[in-house]
Amino acid sequence: ARLLPRWQLSAGAVFKGGLMPILEIPDDATNKEKRSIRLANAKTRGTHSKEQWQKLKNFCGSCVRCGSAGYNLERDHIVPLYQGGCDCIENIQPLCARCNASKGHEDIDYRPDGWIESIYGADR
Repeated sequence: ARLLPRWQLSAGAVFKGGLMPILEIPDDATNKEKRSIRLANAKTRGTHSKEQWQKLKNFCGSCVRCGSAGYNLERDHIVPLYQGGCDCIENIQPLCARCNASKGHEDIDYRPDGWIESIYGADR
């Protein structure tokens, strides 16, 4: 596994230390409201399509952290949204629910080499 660099990987993919959030999170916001605001802010820094997510899941085939197959894979933000991560495909990896729930603030990119080519083709 390799650590994800915290700099711009491609157009629209800006990570921590890049763009500031557009929406402020009120002190009295519920956890659900805070997550919603963080996701909205992350989408201003980049987002991914259903097609990109499907290509990534097909390429990886299983949880990229533990290798378990047969589970519904979840979108994991490598750099968490609360740390300024974006919602772009460059910051997404497929994890099983158990791995996603247990990873905490860890920002390790477990995706195998070649994943970016599976999304964008060899010209990338």
